[in-house]
Amino acid sequence: MRTWIGFLLAGIVMLPAPSLAGEKGAVEGVFLLAGKAPAESPGRIPERGGACAGKELPSAYEISKDGGVANVAVWIEGASASPGLPKRDIVMSNGSCRVSPRVAVGLVGSDFVFKTDGERMHNFHLYLQWKEHDKLSQRPLRMGATVYNVAFPKGDHEVRKPIKAFHKTREETGIIKVKCNLHPWEEATLLVFDHPYTAVTDGEGKFSLRDVPPGKYTLKWWHDGFGAGQKMVEVKGVVTERIELKAM
Repeated sequence: MRTWIGFLLAGIVMLPAPSLAGEKGAVEGVFLLAGKAPAESPGRIPERGGACAGKELPSAYEISKDGGVANVAVWIEGASASPGLPKRDIVMSNGSCRVSPRVAVGLVGSDFVFKTDGERMHNFHLYLQWKEHDKLSQRPLRMGATVYNVAFPKGDHEVRKPIKAFHKTREETGIIKVKCNLHPWEEATLLVFDHPYTAVTDGEGKFSLRDVPPGKYTLKWWHDGFGAGQKMVEVKGVVTERIELKAM
């Protein structure tokens, strides 16, 4: 049974800088774990896993020695992107008996890039969660609606598929889950946005959202084990708001 843990705002440090009207700012911060990491029963890849059999299953909780929480997706809701959205592909590989990265963000108009390690047959099956579909349909989809299902024979391969507007992460659709149907322990989570103000925390739990237009926004975050949260932030000119969050 998965334990859901919320986040407690630990502190906000305002780092002022000379501000001009309309000048862009940033939101920077770190996610920290309070106390011990949630207890998990160590799982192993089953015997049918071939060369992967017996290896420890990947954990949702990657915590640094200083308590930083990796793989937290962070984004600003309500900010409008400037014309000419930059490219930010989501590049996935399935070497070392897992899909890497475990959590990734990408932008509409960019590509999903699928790569294989060449040693085994694989597929990348992307499921859009379609929360609204579950409310309306008498036959809700157990895994979600298929976005792409890309299969690979043995060998080194790369396939690109477009990230489209309807893949965007929002309340009505949810997030995109990735699974290998041949190796179900290989999974990942993808989030898609139509603006560049999004990131995934690094190995130390840090994130940085740059070039944010001034204004009041909702800062949101999601983690596979700790769940989701949000708080209001105000970006003024080049003022950087540094936020530290701790699990409770």
